[in-house]
Amino acid sequence: HPGFFAVAWSLSIEEWIYLLFPIALLLSQKWLTIGSSRSVILSIVVFMVACSVARLVVAIYGSVHWDQLVRKCVPLRLDSIVVGVLAAWVKRYHSALWTRGARTGLVLGVVICAGWSPLLCQAAVLRQHTSLFLGTVLWTTVSVSLALLLPAADAVARGPRGLLCSSITRVSEISYSIYLSHTVVIALFVTTLPGLRGWTAFLLIWVSTLAVSNLQFTYFEKPMTALRDRFGTVRYREMGKAG
Repeated sequence: HPGFFAVAWSLSIEEWIYLLFPIALLLSQKWLTIGSSRSVILSIVVFMVACSVARLVVAIYGSVHWDQLVRKCVPLRLDSIVVGVLAAWVKRYHSALWTRGARTGLVLGVVICAGWSPLLCQAAVLRQHTSLFLGTVLWTTVSVSLALLLPAADAVARGPRGLLCSSITRVSEISYSIYLSHTVVIALFVTTLPGLRGWTAFLLIWVSTLAVSNLQFTYFEKPMTALRDRFGTVRYREMGKAG
């Protein structure tokens, strides 16, 4: 991955799942003649099982670098996004379960997140990652625990348009731009101001990232989305508005 864009590995996972998952849906509907709901759940199961088995094989038989060749390896991490597809499937086809299970999901999600967080810190920060769990089940656990939080987040009503509510809404709108730009901003500060440390560096990087992300969202991401809605099909435009 390019040094100036350290999150390229996660972007690669996104792009590959956007390509492969629709192909899996198409093939399952064509060859097995099943409906859209069943084809979605079948494709989800196939991806999750295949990635889990691949991680297990690598963890048992491979002598690899955990960070570069497990955590950041596209074929081994495709199921991370598929868990999000599973959450969308539950909301679409089992909305009552989605609503009823919001509180239970919130509790379970928080508990599980509290369990895996120190393990991930141990592996990623302290470079201690010899456990079989860290190379296999950990990734499924992370994705599932975060997905369990979604029903509760989805049920949160929008508050009055005060400063806090508006700030949270704006950060959510520019979150993808933050994801794309933050490592570039950090690299620029490290390169141009190597002596910058502590809270000063922290605040400057955050302010700069938010400023760059606002510009990127306003003058690129939003206009590109408007073009999609303008030239897309009627059904695609409706899906975009609903999302």
